[in-house]
Amino acid sequence: MAPLGTTERGGATKIAGISYLNARPFFYPLFRKKVPHNFTIELMTPAEANKALWEGTADAGLISTAAFFRMQRRASRGQGEGAVRISGLEIAAAGRVGSIRLFCTDSLEKLERIYVTSETATSFSMLKILLRRLRLRPTFVWSSDPLGKLSASEDRGEGALLIGDAALRKRKGFAHIYDLGELWWQEFRLPMVYAVMAVREAVEEKKGILAKTFQQCLKWSRRHSSELLDEVSSDEWLIPAQEYLDIFERSRKDLKLEEGLEVFRREWETAEDTE
Repeated sequence: MAPLGTTERGGATKIAGISYLNARPFFYPLFRKKVPHNFTIELMTPAEANKALWEGTADAGLISTAAFFRMQRRASRGQGEGAVRISGLEIAAAGRVGSIRLFCTDSLEKLERIYVTSETATSFSMLKILLRRLRLRPTFVWSSDPLGKLSASEDRGEGALLIGDAALRKRKGFAHIYDLGELWWQEFRLPMVYAVMAVREAVEEKKGILAKTFQQCLKWSRRHSSELLDEVSSDEWLIPAQEYLDIFERSRKDLKLEEGLEVFRREWETAEDTE
């Protein structure tokens, strides 16, 4: 995604945005002043956005679904502030997604070590859930460059989990490449909700204006897809940019989205409680 920078306004609602292509329909119209707003917005990785809401340095943002669950659990236990979801602003998909892929030197059942990008939260939770259901327990190693770690290693039985635009790039030389969205669909036959727009409980009164503004952003992006993607070069990607965004646009209308979200919540809670 082409860098959009940071937009600041004194005393404004602070928004944690995501710098990936699938989040572009939410944030490009704000940075380019296509939709009026009074927000302060900073683009960051999913892990950074999760941290911003968790620590209260942002009022709202597009955060990993697993991070949203974690904030809700913290609040339910009286251990800190929770978050409120703004419905209709999810990033979700049913099946192949392209931007969450596991690159491997061996088949899934033979993996002993997986390097995991430090940018992720939901994708790592997905991977753990899927592997647990297959009764597989490899070692996980966090890394800022998981593919580099994998390429430098001469060992078999290793993998690298990539997310976002980096995962979309066409790559060769791997014995197996798994799309986690596809694996999730094969296991549950439900859409996977990767991220939700959420607002901290302390500023829940901002939910209405946030919902209205971001719906306007999605509407603008649908009507101006050429301009939205004008700065995006996807020639080396697994999926063309517009086709990729269409995956998430369709899923916002999926009648089973809520069911998919609850299944992920159930599986996430089970995984958290058994670790």
